Amino acid sequence: MAKALQKEEDSISGTSRERKLVCPVCGRNVPIGMEDCPTCHSNLLLQGKHCDKDHRKELVDFLQEVRGIGESTSQNFIDNGYRCIGDILDEDISDLSDIRYISDDVAQRVKSKAEQRVRSIRAAVDIEELLTMFD
Repeated sequence: MAKALQKEEDSISGTSRERKLVCPVCGRNVPIGMEDCPTCHSNLLLQGKHCDKDHRKELVDFLQEVRGIGESTSQNFIDNGYRCIGDILDEDISDLSDIRYISDDVAQRVKSKAEQRVRSIRAAVDIEELLTMFD
């Protein structure tokens, strides 16, 4: 899976360096601070370690959709440095199950749900691109 990577590119003047992100779905450059890719409109909170924004509220809401995770357990993810869904995608099941009160079974459900979310976003982007071809 393509991951969003921070890149430094020379600005037009060549004197300063401008940081940009690369969209994990379409691979296009995205200005820092954007929540959605301006090209494919994918949600950039899937960026993982490269998130430049704090998406803890969205992460807690996402985690609480998983059977076996409530408010206090989702807070354990935050306490362990997770800031967005992409952080979950970057981890192995064994790393997730090291979080307090997270069994291997719950870790697998969390990881599967995160992967499912990515597939849903990618499918929506693909459908949108197909529809624009017929406009």
